Amino acid sequence: MTDQQEPMLHKVLGSTEKLIEATSGMEIKLPKPGRQSMRISATTNSIVGLGLAAFGLLTPHKWTLILGAASIAGAVVMYNESKRG
Repeated sequence: MTDQQEPMLHKVLGSTEKLIEATSGMEIKLPKPGRQSMRISATTNSIVGLGLAAFGLLTPHKWTLILGAASIAGAVVMYNESKRG
């Protein structure tokens, strides 16, 4: 990638800031996560997701399998965003 584009997460946070400012009239500043914090978050989400998926496979609580899969999918997206930013 030759030009540095703003990661999608930062775009979403920026639009959320504008929406909150428009509706409440208050100026806020949401922190933009850095590359290292996004990777730590992705690792944590992966570990939690694997634990939930394993729990869902080994017990009759199959809904935890869905939560684990969603957590792992979110971790993959977060890791890819950290590589782009």
